Amino acid sequence: MRSRVACATEQGLPHRSLCAFSLVLLASSASAFGFGDVELVQAEVGGQADPAEAAKEMADVGAGSLPSVDLMIVVPSHSVLDADRRQVIRETWAQYLNKTAVNCTPCASHEIKLLFVVGKGDEKAIAAEIKEHDDVGLLEDFAQPEHGGDSEMTQRTIRYAIEHFRFKLLLKVDTSAWVFMDRLVNFLDDQHLFEVNASVPGVYVGNFAGPQAPALRDDSSLDEVFFSLTGSSFYPMYAKGAGFLLSPDLCEFISGMGAASEDTSGAPTWGAEYGWAPVPRLASLPHDEVSVGFWLLPVNHTKVHMSVAVGNEACQDGKDGPAELVLDHHILPSMMKERWRNLLDFGDVCGKQMTTPTPHLRKGKPGASSSSSVFTVLAGVNRHI
Repeated sequence: MRSRVACATEQGLPHRSLCAFSLVLLASSASAFGFGDVELVQAEVGGQADPAEAAKEMADVGAGSLPSVDLMIVVPSHSVLDADRRQVIRETWAQYLNKTAVNCTPCASHEIKLLFVVGKGDEKAIAAEIKEHDDVGLLEDFAQPEHGGDSEMTQRTIRYAIEHFRFKLLLKVDTSAWVFMDRLVNFLDDQHLFEVNASVPGVYVGNFAGPQAPALRDDSSLDEVFFSLTGSSFYPMYAKGAGFLLSPDLCEFISGMGAASEDTSGAPTWGAEYGWAPVPRLASLPHDEVSVGFWLLPVNHTKVHMSVAVGNEACQDGKDGPAELVLDHHILPSMMKERWRNLLDFGDVCGKQMTTPTPHLRKGKPGASSSSSVFTVLAGVNRHI
């Protein structure tokens, strides 16, 4: 396992600022108590006489070398079982970001990255997919089982994003989700969520509507893990449905804890600089969205309500669904393809010809009609500290 805080020299390894901070403390302590190895410690932080400058330099080298985006969209997926779903997503709602297919005007003002994260599996197939698409992150020390393991997969996916990118917001969605990209970006802009100040509590964005859910597994039996930890038969508030958004500080908290199946024994597994104490491990509940809400209970943050479907809510019974809906859920691959064809042919994912063009979403495909669907964002903010 790669150390989260080890003083490694490879380019792009995160948490080098934390490493530098540890070495600065060591240098300061050595100087205060008259130890003779101050020069050696200073050499380790770049040979700088000023510890603060050394820490800043190492932080710049680490985090500054990571690709930076405004919105990071991560899709945890099984390396083998979800290969077809990944391709369908590339061919459908991911094309919102393809200016030669559909020009999503709100998307153009932000840098957005879509990333599928997979565990170990068919190495040859995964390597070929990574080479062809450049949108796959591989968890080299984790193989997701065919059934279960969703919570750990989500935690490791968030960790992968933190370790390989810098971002203002992270959106996690299921492989069966449909992202109305223009509505999403409009919502985030309207709520000024791209402008969140790092000095204030982070944001947890999603569907928090409705009463507390009973702590039940898929077979309607009691979630014994949760009950044994809390004594409660009801889950805490969590973002339901197709996905949720997190600010970087909340991602850092989740990713910095040990995962269910990994060695959390501390040093040297997590790096000699980590310390002797074992790394805290997050409890994995049957549903990853519940786990995220549970993990964030002790963390100061702001909850922001966003219209996210729990089931398939758009294009039902001849209706478009809620105009403010940002994420739809439980969409089969065949339905995704049909929705995208509808958008290209009629300017609307539900297959209705729109008569009033808008600047929000227009088709850029050569020879296609310029009509587009009308997307209205009506979103409220529900804050909880």
